[in-house]
Amino acid sequence: GRCLIVHPSPADSISLIDPVDLSVKATISLEAGADPRDVAMIDARTAVVSQYGKAALLLIDLISGTRQAIDLTAAAAAQR
Repeated sequence: GRCLIVHPSPADSISLIDPVDLSVKATISLEAGADPRDVAMIDARTAVVSQYGKAALLLIDLISGTRQAIDLTAAAAAQR
């Protein structure tokens, strides 16, 4: 199991916490202004982060650290 803690702006980061001893195993810094609000685990290594400050979700590989933005600009524009 993994525990993740979201730190909204101005911290703009996610912390990976050991569920056994509650120690911080890693901190993932996001872009300034990302303002993360929630995180969902897709599988054992992949997390999706909502970003209140951007029109995109962020897919993060927790093992390799790679990131991929999922652009939601069209969906945001449709709501206006």
